Amino acid sequence: MKERYNFTCPVCKHEQSAAPSMGMTMGLNDGHGHCKKCGLFLHLRIAPDINGDHMEAMDWDEYLKKRKE
Repeated sequence: MKERYNFTCPVCKHEQSAAPSMGMTMGLNDGHGHCKKCGLFLHLRIAPDINGDHMEAMDWDEYLKKRKE
């Protein structure tokens, strides 16, 4: 795993990076954090990409709704 992964806030589009959570380093692709610009609480997951891995960010409330579906 890389030390930091880039992601974009889904609301304010601020580009930033985050280190993998402890769960991610143990094989669970689940993490969370806040946007440094707007403060939105985010669900984060590592997404493989042909140009290098990055994190996908989703509003936490939207993530919870999708989990219940």
